[in-house]
Amino acid sequence: MLSARQTAPVRPWSKERGAQHCAITLRFASCLSKVISLYHGRITKLDAVRRQLDCAIRLLDTEDIEAHTLAWAAFNVMFEMLGKDATSKVVHRVKKNLQLGKVPGFLRHAGDANAILPEHSPETAYLTIVLAIRLWEARGEKLTEAMRKFGKRPNPYEPGYRHETVVEAARHQPLSDLGKGLTKPLYVKRAGPLTCLQNAQLF
Repeated sequence: MLSARQTAPVRPWSKERGAQHCAITLRFASCLSKVISLYHGRITKLDAVRRQLDCAIRLLDTEDIEAHTLAWAAFNVMFEMLGKDATSKVVHRVKKNLQLGKVPGFLRHAGDANAILPEHSPETAYLTIVLAIRLWEARGEKLTEAMRKFGKRPNPYEPGYRHETVVEAARHQPLSDLGKGLTKPLYVKRAGPLTCLQNAQLF
């Protein structure tokens, strides 16, 4: 005994039916393309920051200026994500007093076409990368393998100087305490050479 499906009349293929089938297929393909681009092709702000930081770390020892530019972009995105809370004010003071934007500003703005960047080295960009990673971690984001390895690198700054103090604070203290204990080198003339005394608060 034949089923209803087997006995149902078959619609003959026609140009109209073919055009209708083609239109349905195109609409489906269009929707599928949008879904794929939505879930697989998009790049969020945090995706970009992660890539910028990993790339900056990878380039630091060979292309330090490029690394500095990438790290500065990542740092600023993470800094703005802090909002206007007390922690952002502390980070802002560190950013301002250590002039973290001086070199990136030179690289970003036209200004005098004959201007010269006096010097640049991996150490110049090091602190910016440290702070960007610390902000990334404070947001609850997972550290990448590159970030973890970078965290094990020795502090390149001389003990007693502000950059060295900030690196150590960023690695071992809450961000809200970043400015505590941060001192400004104070040089006084003694019988011998100049001595660096750490007894002047930066903030």
